Amino acid sequence: MVSPWRGDWERRVAERVGALGFESVEFFVQSRRGRPFGELAKELGEDVAHMQIERMYLSECNEDGRLVEAAAECLARTIIERFPRGWGIGVRLDYRTASALAAWISDMLHRVEQSELTEAALDAIADALQKTHPPPKGWLPENGQDPLIQRAFKIGLMKDEG
Repeated sequence: MVSPWRGDWERRVAERVGALGFESVEFFVQSRRGRPFGELAKELGEDVAHMQIERMYLSECNEDGRLVEAAAECLARTIIERFPRGWGIGVRLDYRTASALAAWISDMLHRVEQSELTEAALDAIADALQKTHPPPKGWLPENGQDPLIQRAFKIGLMKDEG
C-alpha cells in the first residue's frame, strides 16, 4: 500500500478532485452529501487519507469564512461514520460516543489554523449531544444542517460567549 502522506499530497488530492470536475475539495465534499470522509478518500484512491480530505475541506471553508458551517458538517459525517446503524445503537456506547466526539473536537482544534471555535465551545457542543440534549436512539444526521446538530452548535456557541 502506498502512503497517502508521500510527496505533495495536497496537490495530489486537488488534482484528483479536479479530474472529477470540481474546482475545490469543498465542492467535492458538498456534492457527496452525508458520506463520511473515509468513503470520499476511497473514491479518490488508495493513496488518499480521510484526514487529508477533511483537513483541506476545513481549510478551504475557513478561508471562505465558513468554518462553523464546515465544523457542523464534519460532526455530521463523523456521526454517520461512527454510528452507521444510528445514534445509541450498538455495544460500548459510552466509549464509542465519547471517542467519536473527542476525535471530532481534536480535528477541529488541530486540522486547521483557526480561532473561531474554542475548545470550550467544542466541548459544549459535544456535551449537548452526549448529555444535555441527546438525540433519540437511531438518529443519524443527513448533514451539518440537521436540526439536532444546529441546536448543539447554538448551545455551544452561546456558552462560549458568556
